[in-house]
Amino acid sequence: MSRLPPFERFLEENRTTVFRYLTAAVGPIDADDVFQETFLAALRAYPRCNEAARLDRWILRIASRKAIDHHRGAGRRPIPVAAPPERPTEVDPAGLFRGGGSCKRLPGIAQTEATRAQGASHMDERLRISTQEAERRSRQAAERFRAAAPDTGLVDVAVGTMGSPVGELLVAVTPRGLAAIAFEGDDRDRVLDRLARGLSPRVLMAARATDDVRRELDEYFRGARRRFDLRLDRRLMSPFAKDVLGATARVPFGRLATYGEIAGRIGRPKAARAVGAALGANPIPIVVPCHRVIGAGGNLTGYGGGLPRKELLLRLEGSLPAA
Repeated sequence: MSRLPPFERFLEENRTTVFRYLTAAVGPIDADDVFQETFLAALRAYPRCNEAARLDRWILRIASRKAIDHHRGAGRRPIPVAAPPERPTEVDPAGLFRGGGSCKRLPGIAQTEATRAQGASHMDERLRISTQEAERRSRQAAERFRAAAPDTGLVDVAVGTMGSPVGELLVAVTPRGLAAIAFEGDDRDRVLDRLARGLSPRVLMAARATDDVRRELDEYFRGARRRFDLRLDRRLMSPFAKDVLGATARVPFGRLATYGEIAGRIGRPKAARAVGAALGANPIPIVVPCHRVIGAGGNLTGYGGGLPRKELLLRLEGSLPAA
């Protein structure tokens, strides 16, 4: 189980500091490109990172290396900088931009490269940008990163959002298929944490990768689709839940089943209560239609998204008379 936060949160928490650091290190024109290289390298290495408690230092070490690589590639002398004023002095963890630094923590960088940057204790005033400007530009850079990252094959869990008659939905997709749908009002941090723990910490808001899921959901809500043609990633389900939700998935559009009937279909006729618990924890509601399962007396009992949403979905499918 990963102890790392979702990469999306890591990106948000560190983007402004990294961008300000790189603006001072490589200049405002090249900061965006080196920002992309920095976070791409971080995304590639993220599952193997063993510095969960000090991720701010880890990303700045990567940024330091990328800044050196940039100057070496451009054939220019590195511009000496100091730590951004809002951060602790270890914001330059590699010691590149402080007197007495060492290149031992920069594998692959020649001693001469580090030596050229040592001994400087000031930041070029011309390259300072305000926190507000760094926030604005880093937000744009992060959006560019999110748009391009899925094409690298390094995003293990892509997340997008969409509007719907039951409120905003969050959808999460992996290379195996649709892994989760969350309702508006669900704690989004907890949802992302669950994805990071149960699937991979490389979770990123990358809407384009969720286009097929969002399109089919939109068609369903418009009444143009009765059956989903989506691959599913069931890794967030327990073995028992997989049986329950597999039987539930076979309840057709416009039809209903009871908890007891589902229990019987999986060979556990006395497990109606456990069936209800599994349905309540369904990570892929709507597509795996747990809303079509009701109480023995026809009551709309229990639904992870709330009974009003369950009723709305059943009315949309014609299982209940229109209000």
